[in-house]
Amino acid sequence: MFYMKEIFALYQLKNGTVISSSGDGKLRLWNIKSKKVEKEIMTENGGAWCIIEIDDGSVITGMGNGDILIWDLEEEKIIYKLQAHKKTINCLLYIDGGRFVSGSDESDMIMWNVNDISSKYILKGHRRMVTGLSKIDDIRFTSCSLDGTIKLWE
Repeated sequence: MFYMKEIFALYQLKNGTVISSSGDGKLRLWNIKSKKVEKEIMTENGGAWCIIEIDDGSVITGMGNGDILIWDLEEEKIIYKLQAHKKTINCLLYIDGGRFVSGSDESDMIMWNVNDISSKYILKGHRRMVTGLSKIDDIRFTSCSLDGTIKLWE
């Protein structure tokens, strides 16, 4: 298992497959047992900076241009393209019931609901880019930032 370009993101799917994103703009689905790429999917605007899987098996990628793409990996196509951030998406976190949070080079985060894409909440609290998100339970999560803070969200 190797690349010729830099790797931006790596995530293990529920079925055991590992998905990666690299500087050549491709998502690669790896079979861990055979150590071979099973599928390559070209992304938009370069590689994804972060990857998560949601309950229905769809995959969400955060892109360098601030877009969030929701993928059907079986069909190898984008289901939704969300444009809310203006800068690189650094982290994504799946909460539950279709809700996920995106953090970017901007100081704000956005909570989304994939069941109603028009529903989104802007979460303010950091002064610099959001660099990480971590789930505590089904209603709480934490975020960290280059401003030196960790925030608890309920």
